[in-house]
Amino acid sequence: VFRLLSADVYQVLSLEPLEGFLLPPDPGAAELPCDALPGPLTELRGLQAVSQRIARACDLDGLLSGALGALDEVFGFHQSMVLVHDESGQRLVTIASHGYGEQGIGAEVGLGDGLVGTVATQRRMIRLSSVAGELRYGRAIRERVAAAEGPARLAPEIPLPGLPDAQAQLALPLLAGNDLVGVLAVESRDPLAFDEWDEAFLQIVANQIALGIDRMQE
Repeated sequence: VFRLLSADVYQVLSLEPLEGFLLPPDPGAAELPCDALPGPLTELRGLQAVSQRIARACDLDGLLSGALGALDEVFGFHQSMVLVHDESGQRLVTIASHGYGEQGIGAEVGLGDGLVGTVATQRRMIRLSSVAGELRYGRAIRERVAAAEGPARLAPEIPLPGLPDAQAQLALPLLAGNDLVGVLAVESRDPLAFDEWDEAFLQIVANQIALGIDRMQE
């Protein structure tokens, strides 16, 4: 419908206030929920709401909680988490989660272990469906080993946040240039919750989160 003919990008060199030019800021504007945005809430406006929270975050906690909260409010990704490298660079640690309460903060995953660890090593998105059976199987094995040989045989761990009846999982690498800064993972009780659209949309969000994390670390 519209064809872009040209575009300009400017660098801000200085600022000078103009008294009376703008109205004072609305104290409640920053707390405006995503679903209260004026106009029709299209996919593009939803993406705008998510990216605004990422761009305006003043610290890492605000960036991640704002992004994951907006994904829930606008697009219904009710359960999500972000993991980043620990100091050794050999494991990923959960630093933010949404939809699980306080569960799992600090949980660690080895590179190459499970869905999240595989995404980190392969640096590729992975989408799984009908995973309830595999999750129950893995938990049953761990319980049997603990019962037969004692918990000492198992590596101590904080369990990852997760739905006991999850049916679909999707994880994406968070890349800033050639550097892996973490993994974004979402899950759902609906086995058909995620499709190609979710992959494309979440990839855009993951790119913004990765750049935001990289900016905060710097």
